[in-house]
Amino acid sequence: MNLLRTQVKTKTMLRGPSLLLIATLMIPCLFSFSAKAIDPVSCDQPGTSLKQCLTSLQRTINALVVENTVLTNRLNDKVPSLPNIWKNSKFNVLADSTGTPSTTNNLKDWVPYTYGGAIVTYEPVSKYTSGFVGIYDEKTSPSYYDRADTVHLATGKNPFWYGRWNTGSRISREGWHNSSFDILKLHVSAGLNAGRINQSTSKTIHSPISKYVFSMYVKFLKGDSFGVSQDVLNNAATITRTECDKSPQGWCLFKGEFYGSSSDNVYLGFGKPLGDTSELEVLVALPYIYSNGALWAAHPGE
Repeated sequence: MNLLRTQVKTKTMLRGPSLLLIATLMIPCLFSFSAKAIDPVSCDQPGTSLKQCLTSLQRTINALVVENTVLTNRLNDKVPSLPNIWKNSKFNVLADSTGTPSTTNNLKDWVPYTYGGAIVTYEPVSKYTSGFVGIYDEKTSPSYYDRADTVHLATGKNPFWYGRWNTGSRISREGWHNSSFDILKLHVSAGLNAGRINQSTSKTIHSPISKYVFSMYVKFLKGDSFGVSQDVLNNAATITRTECDKSPQGWCLFKGEFYGSSSDNVYLGFGKPLGDTSELEVLVALPYIYSNGALWAAHPGE
C-alpha cells in the first residue's frame, strides 16, 4: 500500500515542474548557456510555491529558445551564397557606362539572340514597374497608384503604394535598404522561332550530370510561355502565363534547375521557348543562377 502511494505521488510530481525541467534539458544544444538566460528562482528554495516554480521555469525555457534562435541565425549568416553566374542581373549598368562596346539596347553583359528570325528587343525599366515593389512612404500621394486594379499602371514616376511601411509581397521592407536595381522588359516577336537574351558561360565547364539552379521573378504582359536554358531553345525549364497570373499582381517566382552540357554551350539565358507561336513580352526581375556540380568554375575574382 505504501509502495502504491509512493508511485502515485511520483507521477503527480512529474506532471508539474519536473516535466518542465526535463523539457528544458532536452532543448537542442545549439547554443551556449548564458547567465542572462537562467532565472535565479529555484524550485528547491523553501517557501517557493508551485506557481512561482512553473513561472520561473517557463521564463528560463523562453529565454533559452530565443538565445538558440539568435545563435542559429548567426551561424546561418556565415554560410555564403553561391556566386550569381549572370552579371549585371540588376540591369542597372549600361554598356557604354564603363567604356565597353555597346550591345543592342545598350545593356552591359547581356546580348540578344534570335533563333529562326525572331525579333528581340529589350530595355531596363524601373523597379516600380507594374508594382514589383511599391514606394516606401508613410502616406499615399496623388502621384501614387493605390488600388488593386491600377497596379499594372505603376512606373518609376508613378509608383504603387501598398500601404504604410510596406512595399509589397516580394520585398516587403525594400524601402529599408533603398536597393538599386532595374527590371528587364523583354519582347520577342510572334512565330515558331525562339528569341532570348543571354550571356556567355565560358568561365564554367559542365557535364551531363552537372546542374544549373536558377530563380527569377516573371510577369507576363503578352504571350503564353517563358523559359530558360543553356542553349537557344529556352525549353530546359518553362513557366506559363496561367501559372504566373495566379501570383500576387501577376509576379511569379520562377525557380528550378536543369542539366548542363558536355559541350559547355556558351549560351545561358531566357526567353520564348521554340515552338510557341505567340508574341512574348515579359518583365524579369532579379534573375539568379549558379552552377551545382560543375566540372570546373573560375574563381569569382577571375
